[in-house]
Parts: sequence; structure tokens; C-alpha cells
Amino acid sequence: MKIIKDTDYPFPEGLFICYDKINGKKNQAISLLKKLADYVSLDGNTLNVLKNESGKPFGKINDSSVGVSITHSKDIICCGLYKSGEIGLDVEARNRNVVYGLRKRILHENELSIVEDMDTIRLWTIKEAALKLTGSGLRTAMKKVEIKKADNQYFNVNVGTMQSSIISFELDEYWLSVAYLPTNAGL
Repeated sequence: MKIIKDTDYPFPEGLFICYDKINGKKNQAISLLKKLADYVSLDGNTLNVLKNESGKPFGKINDSSVGVSITHSKDIICCGLYKSGEIGLDVEARNRNVVYGLRKRILHENELSIVEDMDTIRLWTIKEAALKLTGSGLRTAMKKVEIKKADNQYFNVNVGTMQSSIISFELDEYWLSVAYLPTNAGL
């Protein structure tokens, strides 16, 4: 397990990300989340990963709720834990083939000039991380997700009335996007 340090990417306080190679074991994601909880001084042995009515995962450690998200692609698995909010992750190989027309199908009408130089797979991970954050996943069309660039790695995103932040960066040969929303901000 490798931890992405907040010194490399300034995550909000209480947000932690780890990743590893996929090993084919059935409960690898839960095992990684438990190790991550232990790493951040939470009791990983008491971590239970549950799902709400929309299917979005969340964690329970004793009587406290924590945001959790799991994503994988090719041979990598990433897990996130947010002590004080909700989280959504997505990872995809940077060299993944993209079908013709995908970009046009996922762009929000207000994004055309903002993302013109952005890799389509990166744009996909940003939008999917936001949709995982909301709990709707791909049941919501990506065209309904509007991103606004804050700088090279940071974005603001609107999905309906929900507004959140996203950090997106290269992780080896992958794009990893992390959508997060403090609990007091509300979904």
C-alpha cells in the first residue's frame, strides 16, 4: 500500500488516499481501507463499509461516519477516506483508448473553452469522481456535470445544486481525480 502524502497534493484536512496494485483478492479494497484507517490513527478493525439507499459507500468506525470511496482501473486500486466529509474517486489509465465522439457526449455546454486542452480521459475522471461523490454514479449524464478550472490541478464542480471541489493529477500512468465535500456543506 502506498499513501499519497498531503505534502505532494494539499488535500483538505482529514482526507487520505492510498493505492496499490490489484492482487485479485476478493476483499482487497476493504483491506486497504482498513489499513488506511489505521495509518491515520482510526481503528481500522472497527471499520465497516456500508451503502446508503443510492448505493454510495460510506464508512462507520464505532459510532462515527467517514466518507469512503474505492476505484480501480487496469492493475491499480485506489481508496479514499475523508474523516469530515464525503468523497468520490476515479482512476483511469492515461493511455486508454477513447471512442470517437465521447468528448462531445460528456461536455457541459459551459465547458467548451475551459477544457479545450484537457485530455478526454482526465475530463472523464473528474466528472466520474463528482458523480461518485453525489452517489448517482453514471446514472446521471456527464453532460450535467459542469467543471470550472481553479488552476492546473484544482477544479470546482456543479452537479445540479451540489457544488464541490476536485483535485486531479497524474499518478504514474493514470489520471486520479478526487472529489470532496465537507460534511457541513451538504450534498
